[in-house]
Amino acid sequence: MVPARRAILPWLAAACAAVAAAAPAQEVQMRHLAKGMTTVKTRGNAFMVIRNADEFARALNQRMDVAGEPASADGGRAIDFDTEMALGVLLSNRPTACAGVDITSISKDGIVSVVHYRERVRKPHEACAATVTSPFDFVAIPKSGAPVRFQADGEP
Repeated sequence: MVPARRAILPWLAAACAAVAAAAPAQEVQMRHLAKGMTTVKTRGNAFMVIRNADEFARALNQRMDVAGEPASADGGRAIDFDTEMALGVLLSNRPTACAGVDITSISKDGIVSVVHYRERVRKPHEACAATVTSPFDFVAIPKSGAPVRFQADGEP
């Protein structure tokens, strides 16, 4: 039994060194493209990685039938798909119009881009229309071939 324990020690030491040497996550620049809510019936949350203009137009046309305002600094939804790509979060049906979603940050964790988002829910005593909605948020980031992972963050 003692030789087996010794065999695992070099592997364990190498694993610990690899974790210690891992670089901290880097922030990725993003800009908001569109945010709002839709009454389109949804089945579960949708996470979108959009790499061309046709996919982006289809996603916005399907999502923006109730409320949604362009959110980029210049007031438009312009995106250059030669240098950028769009990421989107669409939450499933929520019972009131007070629901929302915010893409809060994007980080590069090794080779994976991690999209952090936070759901906004009705606050106690907040007056909300009793309309079933599905909130969404779209952002643009520099184009990358890296895999994308979406991660829900808790309350601030």
